Amino acid sequence: MKPNGEMLYKELKYASADDLDLILTELMIQYGTDLTTLAYTYTKNTEAAKDIVQNVYIKCYKKLHTFKGRSAIKTWLFRITINQCKDYLRSSYFRRVIPIGMKPREDIEERNSTEKVVLQKI
Repeated sequence: MKPNGEMLYKELKYASADDLDLILTELMIQYGTDLTTLAYTYTKNTEAAKDIVQNVYIKCYKKLHTFKGRSAIKTWLFRITINQCKDYLRSSYFRRVIPIGMKPREDIEERNSTEKVVLQKI
């Protein structure tokens, strides 16, 4: 596979399913670390970054035939990764999940409330 987007586009036009698998495998090897680093800069969470990159490759596999070659494949993958990160950060799941080791905000406030302290002294 050539780094040039137009050459890849021409290759994809006539690619079989096995060829697409090989192209995807090569993309994973070539850009996996870069995409994970990019996702980590957005999420600040290693596991979330890895999950996002997996989703990027799934999306890439499904949409590889739509790649027009107007940019480099790396640019296309970076844009998908950025969009996936933004979706993740906007999701309600991200807002509701509490990382291991952190206490929920309500729990901290409730534990340190004046009412709790008084009741514990009684």
